[in-house]
Amino acid sequence: MKPYIKYLQKCLIIKFEDKYINKKEGVKFMIWSIIVGGIIGFIAGEITKKGSAMGIVANVIAGLLGSSVGQALFGKWGPSLAGMSLIPSILGAVIVIAVVSYFLGKKG
Repeated sequence: MKPYIKYLQKCLIIKFEDKYINKKEGVKFMIWSIIVGGIIGFIAGEITKKGSAMGIVANVIAGLLGSSVGQALFGKWGPSLAGMSLIPSILGAVIVIAVVSYFLGKKG
């Protein structure tokens, strides 16, 4: 096999959580993660009563950051979607929204 073909095959495979997936599956996984992150952010926004002030992008960011924070603080347990444990992710998103609204909230 020619060396450039081996290189191209290596470029089309990425490693995620000790398993190898091709880039097409990686793009699907990223899109799925963004959707699940948006749902997590929406749920956390409704819990904190800040959901009306947050847009779609803020929901996605809160969900993805909250997932990282929640899984770091509370571990990976409960049901999981797109590699995110839902209950710790929602708790982490609530924490992220509370901290951000504390520092960036309206004064007065």
